[in-house]
Amino acid sequence: MKKLLPTVALFLILASSWAADAPRRFFETGFDLGVAASNNYIGLTDFFQETLVIDLDQIAADLSKPGFRLSGGADAAWLMNLNLGKTLQMGVFFGLQGTTYGNVPGSLFELIAEGNTLDKAYTGDFLMWGDLNVELGAHVGTRIPTPVGPITVDFKPVYYMPLIHIDNPTTTYLFETRSDGTVVASLNATVPIYSVVSLEGIDSGINTNEAISNLFGSGGLDLSVTGEYQLFPVLAVGASLKQIPIVPARLSNRALMTATYSVETQSVLDGVSLGEEEEGEEETEMFTTTEESDFTYDSSNVSFVRPFKIGLHAGYTPFGKLLTVTPSLGLGVYNSVFMECGLEGKLNLANILILSLGTQYEDLAWSQQLRMIFNLRVLELNLFVGAQSPSFLKSFTGAGLGAGLGVRMGF
Repeated sequence: MKKLLPTVALFLILASSWAADAPRRFFETGFDLGVAASNNYIGLTDFFQETLVIDLDQIAADLSKPGFRLSGGADAAWLMNLNLGKTLQMGVFFGLQGTTYGNVPGSLFELIAEGNTLDKAYTGDFLMWGDLNVELGAHVGTRIPTPVGPITVDFKPVYYMPLIHIDNPTTTYLFETRSDGTVVASLNATVPIYSVVSLEGIDSGINTNEAISNLFGSGGLDLSVTGEYQLFPVLAVGASLKQIPIVPARLSNRALMTATYSVETQSVLDGVSLGEEEEGEEETEMFTTTEESDFTYDSSNVSFVRPFKIGLHAGYTPFGKLLTVTPSLGLGVYNSVFMECGLEGKLNLANILILSLGTQYEDLAWSQQLRMIFNLRVLELNLFVGAQSPSFLKSFTGAGLGAGLGVRMGF
């Protein structure tokens, strides 16, 4: 037994040195599924306590600057690939991809914790955006010879067709207690929701032909390009341009929700005097309220693109293909500029069992992810689980969870 274990370990190491360079399958088809949801404050560990304590002062201190953030996403895709070694890799895929993000302003938690301060206006914006797209894409990868050595490149054009797009909604609140005794509170919201078909009367059914025609006619086109160069035997460096906008997506069916709510109270001293009014005098309302809301369906053209990202990465392989350490750094642009980064360690055992552990900040959320790939040549299972959150520290506490499954079949 003592001799068997070193022999097996040596076999795996030697096998990984050649098997990792060969394609796992020449032809394959399969699917990917994934889902994730998270927040930046409430974790699963918060509930596993003998006594659950709600400290409003602590909540306000923790959320006064970042606010309460929520993020989520889901995707499903069918794919088909052809792998001809290092010479050529190509494939097509068809799927569904959705993302959402929201933020409750931190000043609201400050108001809840502190009560209110005289003549201080508590105000803030509720942020929200979301997209649900059908994707139809392809990828082509090859090696391009250059005077300094070959560069591996991969091109991925994607035609994305929006089903739902929430376009720059605005929701603002205001609360102020004045020293004269009056109180003012208001909420104003404008939320435009664009869709591939009108949402008016959708519960009674939709015209399938119209929906398909609108879907393929409203899509946008973007292109992702990734390149990698073997700088040293143990170090490869690469760069990527993801979702370069070429043609924006377009929608015209809009459901517009508008709402205005406001309350203004008279001075407390005025309230006392009201109680002393003589019979027959006209009473003054203690509260002045305004309430208006509307939900309209109309046609309004909007064009938009998906987030554009630029990134750098490196692959450090101190023991050949057995172990790969990959740091990454990038920037994204979507209404504003945001940073992305990551670090992953991958252990490849004879291209049969591949384990990876990584941390990354992507699409405004941190994730800690464990991935396991079981490759049995004709069948491959790709499983991952992870914890995530818009907050780095909360991503270790179960404030968000993600999971996915990928299956490949071929020969």
